[in-house]
This record gives sequence, structure tokens and C-alpha cells, in this order.
Amino acid sequence: MREEETMNRYAPPIMTGLRVLGVFIGIWLAFETLTLGNPDAALRMATVWTVCSIGLITALGNYFFRKDVAESLGWRSGANYQTEHGFFHFAFFLTALTSYFLKWGPETNTAILMPYMLFFFLCALMHLWNAVRFKRYTWQTLTHAFLTFLLIAYLIFFISKALLP
Repeated sequence: MREEETMNRYAPPIMTGLRVLGVFIGIWLAFETLTLGNPDAALRMATVWTVCSIGLITALGNYFFRKDVAESLGWRSGANYQTEHGFFHFAFFLTALTSYFLKWGPETNTAILMPYMLFFFLCALMHLWNAVRFKRYTWQTLTHAFLTFLLIAYLIFFISKALLP
């Protein structure tokens, strides 16, 4: 096996680890910011770290490690859907980054997070439904769904802290 093939085979789990690490850094920074009494800044921190970690790494994976990512997800390699999926995440990445640096406020961060959370919620439900329907109760399917629901709860917590009195 060539070195390039070996490295690419490890790309999907490394990218997953980097996404999780970025989200956990964001959780920590958002809670730290919240303890300073600034819920708007905490939501900005939660938004930028969550969306940028997931969005950028997912987009890069769909562009540079297409075959390996497709294989790890059970997709047909080279499908346009994969490129569109990368564009979707990259668009959210750019929007969240712009919102963070321009300090657009909690309403904008909520507007960024709502469709992103809805996308992940629907994906998690679909994967759980397929697990039940096809009796494929894998560790990956169940943990991804659980972590997705946990991520959504964390984001809703920061949205409520910033928007509710």
C-alpha cells in the first residue's frame, strides 16, 4: 500500500476527531465567556467554534479526501451530492466566521444556528430510522445521533441565554 493511500484511509477518522475537538474547545470557551457575564459573546463563541469546526473540516474532507470520505459514509465516490454537501458546510463556515468578526449579534447567530441544527437533527433522525429499519445498530450510528442531540441541546442553551431575559 502506498503512503498516500495509507494517509487518506485515516483522513475520515482524523477529520471526525478534529471536528469533535473544535466543538469541545468551543463549548469550553463559550462557558468561560458565559461566566464573565456576557451571554451574547458566549453565543458568538459557541456559534463560531461549532459551525467553523464542523463546516470547514467537512468541506475540506469533501474536496481533498473525496474517495475516502465517500467510502466511510457509504456514498458513491465522485457524486455531485458530495460536492454540494461540501459547499453547504463551507457556506455556513463563511457565514459564521463573518458573523463572529463583524459582531453581528445574537439574532444573527441564532439565524445561522437554526438551519444548521435542523439539518443535523434531521440527519440524526434519518440515521436512527435506518438503524431501526435495517437493524443496523452500530456504535457509530448510535453515538453520532446521541452526540448530535447533545450538541443541539448545548446550542439551544446558549441561544436561550443570549435571547431570553
